[in-house]
Amino acid sequence: MKYIKLATSFNFGEVMSVIVASALLPFLPETPIQLLMEGLLYDFGQMTLPFDHVDKEDLEKPKSLSIKSLKNFIFFMGPLSSAFDLVVFAFLWFFFNIRDAATFQTIWFSYSITSNLVGMHIVRTAKLPFIQSNAHKAVYISSVALIAVRNINTIYTIRYSNRSSSTSHSLHCFNLRRNFPLLHWCNICKESVY
Repeated sequence: MKYIKLATSFNFGEVMSVIVASALLPFLPETPIQLLMEGLLYDFGQMTLPFDHVDKEDLEKPKSLSIKSLKNFIFFMGPLSSAFDLVVFAFLWFFFNIRDAATFQTIWFSYSITSNLVGMHIVRTAKLPFIQSNAHKAVYISSVALIAVRNINTIYTIRYSNRSSSTSHSLHCFNLRRNFPLLHWCNICKESVY
Protein backbone atom coordinates (compact mmCIF):
# COMPACT_ATOMS: atom_id res chain seq x y z
CA MET A 1 0.00 0.00 0.00
CA LYS A 2 2.88 2.37 0.77
CA TYR A 3 4.30 1.98 -2.72
CA ILE A 4 0.94 2.58 -4.38
CA LYS A 5 0.33 5.72 -2.32
CA LEU A 6 3.81 7.07 -2.95
CA ALA A 7 3.97 6.32 -6.64
CA THR A 8 0.53 7.62 -7.52
CA SER A 9 0.63 10.78 -5.42
CA PHE A 10 4.12 11.89 -6.42
CA ASN A 11 3.57 11.06 -10.09
CA PHE A 12 0.34 13.07 -10.00
CA GLY A 13 2.16 16.00 -8.39
CA GLU A 14 5.06 15.78 -10.85
CA VAL A 15 2.70 15.85 -13.83
CA MET A 16 0.89 18.88 -12.41
CA SER A 17 4.21 20.68 -11.84
CA VAL A 18 5.51 19.96 -15.32
CA ILE A 19 2.25 21.10 -16.94
CA VAL A 20 2.15 24.39 -15.01
CA ALA A 21 5.88 25.07 -15.47
CA SER A 22 5.71 24.25 -19.19
CA ALA A 23 2.99 26.86 -19.58
CA LEU A 24 4.99 29.51 -17.68
CA LEU A 25 8.61 28.87 -18.69
CA PRO A 26 10.07 29.41 -22.18
CA PHE A 27 11.51 25.87 -22.05
CA LEU A 28 10.61 22.48 -20.57
CA PRO A 29 11.44 22.27 -16.84
CA GLU A 30 12.86 18.78 -17.45
CA THR A 31 13.66 16.94 -20.62
CA PRO A 32 11.70 13.75 -21.33
CA ILE A 33 14.79 11.61 -20.69
CA GLN A 34 15.27 13.32 -17.32
CA LEU A 35 11.67 12.52 -16.37
CA LEU A 36 12.17 8.89 -17.35
CA MET A 37 15.49 8.66 -15.51
CA GLU A 38 13.97 10.28 -12.43
CA GLY A 39 11.11 7.77 -12.44
CA LEU A 40 13.51 4.87 -12.88
CA LEU A 41 15.77 6.00 -10.04
CA TYR A 42 12.86 6.71 -7.75
CA ASP A 43 11.31 3.29 -8.46
CA PHE A 44 14.65 1.66 -7.65
CA GLY A 45 14.64 3.55 -4.34
CA GLN A 46 11.17 2.25 -3.54
CA MET A 47 12.05 -1.37 -4.31
CA THR A 48 13.32 -1.74 -0.75
CA LEU A 49 9.97 -0.75 0.83
CA PRO A 50 8.85 -4.41 1.17
CA PHE A 51 11.71 -4.83 3.67
CA ASP A 52 10.54 -1.81 5.66
CA HIS A 53 9.41 -2.07 9.26
CA VAL A 54 5.70 -1.79 9.96
CA ASP A 55 4.59 0.33 12.91
CA LYS A 56 3.07 -1.62 15.83
CA GLU A 57 -0.22 0.27 15.50
CA ASP A 58 -0.57 -0.91 11.89
CA LEU A 59 0.08 -4.52 12.92
CA GLU A 60 -2.51 -4.37 15.74
CA LYS A 61 -5.19 -2.82 13.50
CA PRO A 62 -4.42 -3.73 9.87
CA LYS A 63 -5.93 -1.46 7.24
CA SER A 64 -7.68 -2.74 4.16
CA LEU A 65 -7.13 -1.27 0.72
CA SER A 66 -9.56 1.58 0.28
CA ILE A 67 -9.85 3.29 -3.09
CA LYS A 68 -11.50 6.30 -1.43
CA SER A 69 -8.61 6.65 1.02
CA LEU A 70 -6.11 6.28 -1.82
CA LYS A 71 -7.94 8.90 -3.91
CA ASN A 72 -8.03 11.34 -0.97
CA PHE A 73 -4.32 10.79 -0.37
CA ILE A 74 -3.48 11.38 -4.05
CA PHE A 75 -5.57 14.55 -4.25
CA PHE A 76 -3.93 15.89 -1.09
CA MET A 77 -0.28 14.88 -1.50
CA GLY A 78 -0.12 15.42 -5.28
CA PRO A 79 -1.06 19.12 -5.21
CA LEU A 80 0.97 19.61 -2.01
CA SER A 81 4.15 18.27 -3.65
CA SER A 82 3.31 20.30 -6.76
CA ALA A 83 3.04 23.46 -4.63
CA PHE A 84 6.53 22.85 -3.26
CA ASP A 85 7.75 22.27 -6.83
CA LEU A 86 6.29 25.56 -8.01
CA VAL A 87 7.93 27.41 -5.11
CA VAL A 88 11.28 25.94 -6.19
CA PHE A 89 10.56 26.95 -9.80
CA ALA A 90 9.87 30.51 -8.64
CA PHE A 91 13.07 30.61 -6.57
CA LEU A 92 15.15 29.34 -9.47
CA TRP A 93 13.60 31.82 -11.90
CA PHE A 94 13.17 34.99 -9.81
CA PHE A 95 15.57 34.73 -6.86
CA PHE A 96 18.53 32.91 -8.45
CA ASN A 97 17.77 34.38 -11.90
CA ILE A 98 18.46 31.10 -13.71
CA ARG A 99 17.41 31.47 -17.34
CA ASP A 100 19.59 28.80 -18.94
CA ALA A 101 17.50 25.73 -19.80
CA ALA A 102 20.24 23.15 -19.15
CA THR A 103 21.15 24.58 -15.74
CA PHE A 104 17.51 24.91 -14.71
CA GLN A 105 16.77 21.34 -15.82
CA THR A 106 19.81 19.92 -14.01
CA ILE A 107 18.89 21.66 -10.75
CA TRP A 108 15.26 20.61 -11.12
CA PHE A 109 16.30 17.00 -11.76
CA SER A 110 18.39 16.96 -8.57
CA TYR A 111 15.67 18.62 -6.52
CA SER A 112 12.99 16.21 -7.78
CA ILE A 113 14.90 13.13 -6.71
CA THR A 114 15.68 14.62 -3.30
CA SER A 115 12.12 15.78 -2.66
CA ASN A 116 10.71 12.39 -3.67
CA LEU A 117 13.10 10.63 -1.30
CA VAL A 118 12.22 12.93 1.58
CA GLY A 119 8.55 12.42 0.76
CA MET A 120 9.04 8.65 0.77
CA HIS A 121 10.48 8.75 4.29
CA ILE A 122 7.69 11.05 5.51
CA VAL A 123 4.84 9.03 3.98
CA ARG A 124 6.14 5.57 4.96
CA THR A 125 4.98 6.08 8.57
CA ALA A 126 2.34 8.03 10.49
CA LYS A 127 4.98 8.79 13.13
CA LEU A 128 7.86 11.25 12.95
CA PRO A 129 10.37 9.68 10.52
CA PHE A 130 13.97 9.09 11.66
CA ILE A 131 13.00 9.85 15.28
CA GLN A 132 9.87 7.91 16.28
CA SER A 133 9.97 5.39 13.45
CA ASN A 134 13.06 4.12 11.68
CA ALA A 135 13.05 2.48 8.30
CA HIS A 136 14.77 -0.82 7.55
CA LYS A 137 18.49 -0.54 6.76
CA ALA A 138 17.77 -1.51 3.14
CA VAL A 139 15.53 1.57 2.75
CA TYR A 140 18.27 3.83 4.12
CA ILE A 141 20.92 2.18 1.93
CA SER A 142 18.80 2.60 -1.21
CA SER A 143 18.16 6.24 -0.30
CA VAL A 144 21.87 6.97 0.15
CA ALA A 145 22.70 5.11 -3.07
CA LEU A 146 20.07 7.08 -4.96
CA ILE A 147 21.44 10.39 -3.67
CA ALA A 148 24.96 9.28 -4.67
CA VAL A 149 23.78 8.46 -8.21
CA ARG A 150 21.99 11.79 -8.36
CA ASN A 151 25.12 13.64 -7.23
CA ILE A 152 27.35 11.82 -9.72
CA ASN A 153 24.98 12.63 -12.58
CA THR A 154 24.65 16.26 -11.48
CA ILE A 155 28.41 16.78 -11.08
CA TYR A 156 29.08 15.08 -14.39
CA THR A 157 26.49 17.25 -16.14
CA ILE A 158 27.81 20.48 -14.61
CA ARG A 159 31.44 19.61 -15.38
CA TYR A 160 30.54 18.86 -19.00
CA SER A 161 28.44 22.02 -19.19
CA ASN A 162 31.37 24.17 -18.03
CA ARG A 163 33.66 22.64 -20.68
CA SER A 164 31.26 22.95 -23.59
CA SER A 165 31.00 25.93 -25.87
CA SER A 166 27.95 28.14 -25.87
CA THR A 167 26.70 26.63 -29.14
CA SER A 168 26.70 23.05 -27.90
CA HIS A 169 25.67 23.99 -24.34
CA SER A 170 21.97 24.03 -25.17
CA LEU A 171 22.23 20.68 -26.92
CA HIS A 172 24.10 18.76 -24.21
CA CYS A 173 21.01 18.36 -22.03
CA PHE A 174 19.51 16.12 -24.72
CA ASN A 175 22.63 13.96 -25.09
CA LEU A 176 22.00 10.69 -23.28
CA ARG A 177 25.64 9.66 -22.92
CA ARG A 178 26.82 12.97 -21.52
CA ASN A 179 23.91 13.86 -19.26
CA PHE A 180 23.22 10.43 -17.82
CA PRO A 181 26.33 8.27 -17.56
CA LEU A 182 24.30 5.67 -15.65
CA LEU A 183 21.97 5.15 -18.62
CA HIS A 184 24.97 5.00 -20.95
CA TRP A 185 26.56 2.35 -18.73
CA CYS A 186 23.29 0.35 -18.68
CA ASN A 187 23.18 0.52 -22.46
CA ILE A 188 26.76 -0.82 -22.70
CA CYS A 189 25.88 -3.68 -20.33
CA LYS A 190 22.76 -4.49 -22.33
CA GLU A 191 24.75 -4.56 -25.59
CA SER A 192 27.37 -6.87 -24.07
CA VAL A 193 24.68 -9.30 -22.82
CA TYR A 194 22.67 -9.38 -26.03
